[in-house]
Amino acid sequence: MSHDQLDPSPTDQVVVDRTVLSLTGAAVAGCAVLALAPPDGNGFYPPCPLLLATGLDCPFCGGLRGTHALMQGDLASAFDHNVLVPVMFGAAVLGFFWWVFRRVTQGPVVLRWSRSIDRLVVPAALAFLGVFWLVRNLSYFPYLDSGVG
Repeated sequence: MSHDQLDPSPTDQVVVDRTVLSLTGAAVAGCAVLALAPPDGNGFYPPCPLLLATGLDCPFCGGLRGTHALMQGDLASAFDHNVLVPVMFGAAVLGFFWWVFRRVTQGPVVLRWSRSIDRLVVPAALAFLGVFWLVRNLSYFPYLDSGVG
């Protein structure tokens, strides 16, 4: 038997320095655009196609307005537009500082990612988004809607 047959979930090792810097640059540029050009219905940003077609908020509806509110320092408004925006922003900032700390103290950051994790993380994230999508459109939770429609 080969080594691959004995280990059903080999681990990939990936240096993430370029990826982190690229994603950080893209996020900073996107936040700068949103800070300077608010999504106030001026036609610069496209509307959500699902909201237009069905009247239902997708899991990302209110994300642009929530990010704009966050860039203006209005945390309450950011939560009001889409609760995922400040949560994901906070997670991204913490992840960036974790990466900086690891990079400074240990050199290039290498992640060891098992393929068995892929089988858990992706379905769990999709299930979470699906539940959030369903719950935010129920009339029992009006504070979760985006306020667009």
